[in-house]
Amino acid sequence: MKGALQLIIVLLIPVGLALGAFQLAQYGWDQVAEYQSPFTGALPSGKEGQPLVALRALTARIQRV
Repeated sequence: MKGALQLIIVLLIPVGLALGAFQLAQYGWDQVAEYQSPFTGALPSGKEGQPLVALRALTARIQRV
């Protein structure tokens, strides 16, 4: 009887530690996912510029194919 109780306790300790670690990891990820950065707002609209020369050459090659 004493050996069975010890076995149950020995098995429950790692399970409890695993559940605690999972909850801690979940809490940490929630903090990352829900973070409101002051730098992630709407950007002001600007004027459209000319495409880069390399991009122009790439699109010309793609259109030829």
